[in-house]
Amino acid sequence: MKLKNNIEIEGFDSIEELHEADLHIIYSYYAGKTSDVPEELAKGWCDFIFWDERPERCRFYNYGKKSVVSYPYLSAKESIESAVDKEYCIIYNKSDYSETASFDVDAQNGFSFLCEDELPVLKIDEIDDLVRECNENAEKAKYRYASKDTHPLNGEWTATEENPQYSVVGLPNVDIRWNKHCVVGTYGFELLPGLPEMTDYDFFIYKGAEKNLHPYSPCYHDLKKTISTGIIEKARHDGVKTFILGGLALNFEEEPLCLGSAALDLKDAGFNVIVNLAATRGIGSEKGKLKFLKKLEDKGIIIIENSNEIK
Repeated sequence: MKLKNNIEIEGFDSIEELHEADLHIIYSYYAGKTSDVPEELAKGWCDFIFWDERPERCRFYNYGKKSVVSYPYLSAKESIESAVDKEYCIIYNKSDYSETASFDVDAQNGFSFLCEDELPVLKIDEIDDLVRECNENAEKAKYRYASKDTHPLNGEWTATEENPQYSVVGLPNVDIRWNKHCVVGTYGFELLPGLPEMTDYDFFIYKGAEKNLHPYSPCYHDLKKTISTGIIEKARHDGVKTFILGGLALNFEEEPLCLGSAALDLKDAGFNVIVNLAATRGIGSEKGKLKFLKKLEDKGIIIIENSNEIK
């Protein structure tokens, strides 16, 4: 099939055949302002117009004069094509969320300044924004999973005056001490305001209930990662291939905390993983966070600024 701009699309005889294959033609270019969008250029042969104020965010798989753009970004082999002063015709593979799950990792009051004496990472005036991003993640997924830190009163990891937070414990499944947080039945245990009820999720994980267990990853009950929480098996059963992650907390300087550990474990299990930075927060310096994000990217985990980047 030849388009009006003389670009050939092999294997299809008509626009209708493209649509039946869930493919769409898109006219793509760089534009500095929304008013620059020349819609008339695409009328008659184009399904959508794609543009971006920042050409470095236009990500394409390049095939000569033709390109394929796919959201979410599912391949480490992707390349970034500068669109400045150029115009392209693209075959657009429309997003299919049937193989995607969003995952709200430990998005609990105990990790916000609603509970100042626990492990506050999230400021009170940031709660609505983070919750909105988690909910937007779910809009771009078929399934919605979640986890909670589920701690007892007498955890062997609990910090005291004699043994303050971050001091080493050295037990097989308790590495360091933390302030008491997310104790069952307390306000800190509850999900952040604006998130669904537990029964509205498709799968829910409770972790850390034993006094001698303080796991970080919601994928495993133990630090050695030998006892599964079931999420990997559940996702495979549901046909999930891609996870979109939000929740608390991402990192402690250069090391993973609960969400960061989830990203790494799910990637190791063979899933595509997207971390939405607007839907999470970390502990420590900006330098430490950037180094940790580099670790994630080196593993092939996709980092996005917010849910708008998932089309």
